[in-house]
Amino acid sequence: MKTHTRDVVNFTTIDIAKRFVVEEMTSLFGGQGETLIISYEGEPYVENVVKMLAENEWATTVTVVTFDSLASLQANLAKREYQQRYQAIFIFNSLHRLTDLQPLDECFKQVLQEKGKLHVSWPASGVVPNTKRLSEKEIAEELTGSALQAFDDLRKDDHCYVQALPSFQCQRMVKFDFGLAFQDIEGLKSWHKGGADILFGADLTEDVQALKERYYLQLYRLYLRGQYQARMATTVADFILN
Repeated sequence: MKTHTRDVVNFTTIDIAKRFVVEEMTSLFGGQGETLIISYEGEPYVENVVKMLAENEWATTVTVVTFDSLASLQANLAKREYQQRYQAIFIFNSLHRLTDLQPLDECFKQVLQEKGKLHVSWPASGVVPNTKRLSEKEIAEELTGSALQAFDDLRKDDHCYVQALPSFQCQRMVKFDFGLAFQDIEGLKSWHKGGADILFGADLTEDVQALKERYYLQLYRLYLRGQYQARMATTVADFILN
């Protein structure tokens, strides 16, 4: 297994950053056979994976499965166990939403062909130095006066994912450290939408939306003052079924 860390220059938009990670995820993809994309429900990154596979005109048929809990993931994959076996599975920044990773090994085995491949990315932990004078969580808690769960709270150590997949051999693991140089507040909003949904909830009520707007504005003010720096650590890994 090859493991290394790469520093990446700041990106100007979230879309460029997402494309960069998706390109890394597809670098060991052979482009043949049936492909399954698994994504947390409402996760916008899945669109980038689908688009990338289509742009390369690989000889693959793509199916998308979404989940909002471990139970729903197990149920959705069980439906396909006797319908289809896939040559490859892509999972972009979704598995960190699960508290228990141990059942994943059986979930993926049941839908993959022999020597099938698993291409995964997840938010890495312990890679990026603490360059923020204030964190997103601290800023949000100042606005609400309440203790909140933040995106960073969901990060897990890389070994947690490897240990949860004993039926698979890890062929490659790469960690990327990069950030965004925001050009305007809209760029900041695009970067922090997922994190804001975790902090404040995904409700579309006026109160929640107004709170998010205050949060974005405060982040941007602090960013312009140099008191807040957004950075992202992502791990990309490729596994093969033993």
